[in-house]
Amino acid sequence: MRPADLPSNSERRDEIQAFARLHEGTTRTDNLRQSRLSALKRMRLLHRFPPRLIGGLGTSHIRQGSELDIRVFSDSIASVTAVPESEMLRFDVERTDVKKDGQHRIDTHAHVKGDFPFEPTVYGCDKQNFAFKRSITGKAIERASIKELE
Repeated sequence: MRPADLPSNSERRDEIQAFARLHEGTTRTDNLRQSRLSALKRMRLLHRFPPRLIGGLGTSHIRQGSELDIRVFSDSIASVTAVPESEMLRFDVERTDVKKDGQHRIDTHAHVKGDFPFEPTVYGCDKQNFAFKRSITGKAIERASIKELE
């Protein structure tokens, strides 16, 4: 079997979403609304680190249990993790080694527990205007600021 014989990442994503719509029914819209409201609340807490909502929540490609993906920009990981700490939220910090397009970097994620778990990923302040690309499509990642989400 050749890679060209397999469905693309985009086709797989679309099938997963179709299955989620079929399985979740009308609760899907309610879940999307509640998830976005929760993301807005979290982004307001992280306002000092110009948060941007990315991923399925912004594009409506979510399913039950999807994490709220929020990018934040700070040169201090401790400053960012102090926010969920001050709210008495439980979280774990994970560092992942990323090699992409000949570049190497360490991404730092905080996995914050709760009814709507969220994952702020910390990037340096110098990356705030960088156009990250989607691995599925190669296009710029859609992202929303607090104002855009409101």
